[in-house]
Parts: sequence; structure tokens; C-alpha cells
Amino acid sequence: MKLSKNFTLEELTATSHRKLQDAPSMEVIRNLQNLCIHVLQPLSGTHLPRSALPLA
Repeated sequence: MKLSKNFTLEELTATSHRKLQDAPSMEVIRNLQNLCIHVLQPLSGTHLPRSALPLA
């Protein structure tokens, strides 16, 4: 699921910890989408490498 132009739900919820495999609630998805739209997406337009972005 695409949360913004450059970020997906899958990349923001990926984990290797087996106990955290539950699907996020709609409230969590909305919060992640707001994070992407208002924080991460604007930062992705800067000259920072993607690995320097939070959660990247």
C-alpha cells in the first residue's frame, strides 16, 4: 500500500521480529501516512541520502 509518492506501508512496517507480524490498525496506517506526507516526503526532496531519513 502506497502511503505517499515514495513510501509504502510495507517498507515502514517491515521487521524481522516474528512477534511483530500483525497488520497495523487503520489508525496506525493513517498516522504513518501523515508521517510520510508531512515529514518523510518533504525530506526525501532534500539532498540527504535516503538512508539518512528516519525509518529508511
